[in-house]
Amino acid sequence: MEAQYGKQIRKMRKAHNLTQEEFAKKSNISMMSLRRYETNERQPNMQILSQMATALNMSLQKFLWSDPKPEILTFGHKI
Repeated sequence: MEAQYGKQIRKMRKAHNLTQEEFAKKSNISMMSLRRYETNERQPNMQILSQMATALNMSLQKFLWSDPKPEILTFGHKI
C-alpha cells in the first residue's frame, strides 16, 4: 500500500496559515502539483516532501508525522 500524504500536507500548510499559492511558491513547486498532492491524486517524492518541510522550517520527520495543532500555554505550562 502506498503512503497517502495529502491530508498531512494540507494540515501542515493550514497550520502555518498559508494559502496553496503561498505554500507552493515557498516550496518551489507548482500550485497545480500541490493541489494534486493534497488530494492524493499524485504522491510527492522525498525531494518534494523535503522541500515542503524546509519551506515550513521543519524536519521531514516532524512535517510528516507531527500533529500540527498548536500547543496552548498557561502560566508557562503546556495543557
